[in-house]
Amino acid sequence: MKRIIISLIICFILIPLKGISNNQQNNISMAIDALNSADYQKAIDIYSNIISSYDQYAPAFYGRGMAYFYLDENNKAINDFNNAIKLKSDYFDAYLGLGLAALQSGQINKSIDNLTKALGINQSDRAYYSRGIAYYIQENYKEAVNDFSSALEVNPKNLLAYYGRGISYYQLKNYNNAKLDFDYFIMSNAEEKELKNECRRLLDVILDKNR
Repeated sequence: MKRIIISLIICFILIPLKGISNNQQNNISMAIDALNSADYQKAIDIYSNIISSYDQYAPAFYGRGMAYFYLDENNKAINDFNNAIKLKSDYFDAYLGLGLAALQSGQINKSIDNLTKALGINQSDRAYYSRGIAYYIQENYKEAVNDFSSALEVNPKNLLAYYGRGISYYQLKNYNNAKLDFDYFIMSNAEEKELKNECRRLLDVILDKNR
């Protein structure tokens, strides 16, 4: 699950630069580059430097929280996301980060609560998709189907949501709909080879059940 989450989160690490000096803007650009190149400790060091001078700048806490998240330092990530929210109460990405960090550390109910708060700010496919994962782990497969479907309504190109919905349908023994989602995911241009292989395996299981 974590690998799936990370493939989602890498798409939204660009951080706004308003209200900060030109020199620190350059530092933030360097921190974003470090995140994109998976040099997370470098990103942490840069964001910490920014925070030491601008401790009211919410995006710096968010960016450092993301770096901690990637390093599995979830408590530090959660602390930074909370600090970002204290400075900016409607910070969608920080609530989303809180939800993901809680999910990654096994705090499923907290994850769902924070992702629901994120959805109250922005009904994003990323938030629906992430909450769908949380519901799936919780074995609440009906709610997982609903959230993956909502993610696809917002963004039909969120291919991982087809996989998530497919495995949720499978757990509900709704094999016809599971097959439709698995077939679509396999035929898509998604690069998740392991997940495509899992879809093929489950399709074989469905075929055996129908014999």
